[in-house]
This record gives sequence, C-alpha cells and structure tokens, in this order.
Amino acid sequence: MIRLLTLLILTCIPVTQTRATVIVSVDSGEDENAVYAALLNEKYITFTTKSLLIMERTAANPSLATELDREDIMGMLSPVSTSTVDAFKEHNRNPQSIEGRLDLKVKYSFLQDNDLDEFFKGDLNKGWDEFYKKYPDSTGYIRLSRVAFDPGRSEALVYVEHGCGPLCGTGCYILLSKLEKGWTVSKIALLWVS
Repeated sequence: MIRLLTLLILTCIPVTQTRATVIVSVDSGEDENAVYAALLNEKYITFTTKSLLIMERTAANPSLATELDREDIMGMLSPVSTSTVDAFKEHNRNPQSIEGRLDLKVKYSFLQDNDLDEFFKGDLNKGWDEFYKKYPDSTGYIRLSRVAFDPGRSEALVYVEHGCGPLCGTGCYILLSKLEKGWTVSKIALLWVS
C-alpha cells in the first residue's frame, strides 16, 4: 500500500527540464531608465528635436515583437543572448507605467493611452492634424516595451514603436550593450514600417 501511494505521488509531481532558462526580472529603477534614456538620446533625438512625447504605459505584448519565436529574434539581433530574449518575452506580457526621471537631451512628457485614442476615433488624417496642433514640438509619440536584461546586466533589449503620421511609423527591437561609459545601442532590427 505504501509503495502504491509513493508511486502515485511521484507520478503527480512534474518532472523539471534539465535545461534551465534564466529569466532576469525587470528592474523599474535606475537601470531600466538608463536604458530608455540611452536609446532615446542616441536614436530618437536629433539636432532638430524639440521635445519627445512618450507613452506613459509600456507596450503589452508588442504585437509583432512577441509573435516572433526565439530563433527569429535571435537571428535578427545576433549575438543577443537567449536569456535576454526569454526575459523580454516573459516581462512584456503586461504593461507597466514608466516611472522616475529620464535623463534626456530634450524636454519630454508622458501621454496616457486614452488621450492618444481620443485623436484617432474618427478620421486618421484629421486625428494626426489635431495631434500636432496639441503637440506641435513633438515628433509623434514613442511607445517603449519593458526592458529585459541578461543575467549580468551587460545587455538590454527593448521594443520601440514610433508613430508620427497616418503613413509614418516604425516598430523595432533595439539591443543595447553596457560599456564603461554607459548603455549604447549595439543593434536595431526593424520589424515594420508605415
């Protein structure tokens, strides 16, 4: 009877895989904001940029970004580590608010999702006209994913969506590396263009 009970208990316990995947938690503190600041300063601010309009909530399940499988992502961003890609997919299931200060070269403000949606309830072209009337110094809006790091926090992966008009926008992965001077963009994989 004890053998039977032991056998039943052992068959109900899930067997763990021998290959472990390390998922690094997202830090909503200084590291994450440093990554955001580095990629925005390096890739989205030019000498003509007056201000940035950043979505207050991160992208949840960025459509194309999370539909691709690990091999596709790793191929586009080689030599990105598996742990960074796994952390990206894991931590972008739910949106979060971007908190804290971003050290940007220009002024910036955060935009709520419902405020953006108000512009585009009707005609898309009129919506963009109204958008730029309200935010004349912006270059459109930028939506960021949560930042995923490798275990050593020397590599970071972010999805960035930039909307700038009815037929103006991009979505891309940005891979950053941490160097002695701080975070720097090491690779960009363009996913879509409008």
